[in-house]
Amino acid sequence: MLAVDVAFALNQSGCGMIMTDAATRLAFQIEDEVEALRESGEAQRTFEHRPARWPEGIADDYQVEVRESGGGARGALIVTESHPGAIYYHTTAHSNWVDVPATLVATHKKGEPTLVTIEMRGGKPLITALK
Repeated sequence: MLAVDVAFALNQSGCGMIMTDAATRLAFQIEDEVEALRESGEAQRTFEHRPARWPEGIADDYQVEVRESGGGARGALIVTESHPGAIYYHTTAHSNWVDVPATLVATHKKGEPTLVTIEMRGGKPLITALK
């Protein structure tokens, strides 16, 4: 949990997108997109995420998984590089801003983006699709 706390502190100081791992960078992008969705007044927002290679990132085919959360449970956000001896990164930081009603998984070739859909339901932001 210390790594997430350090990443959070760096993000708040403006360094978060640089000094974190692949999962934590996506979590902080989710935070930004939730804020943009709230400001827009719209019910849904889909955004594109492309994992950075450095530092602690993804350089090959990859998979993004967000595990079910809500009701006090903090689901994990996992980014895995798809090769033998796969490298993976995980965080629960996204749970500060969204719930995930069902576990979602998207697998991609190197360079392909992940599309994440956030919906407002009852005033609460939820990740409802991952492609």
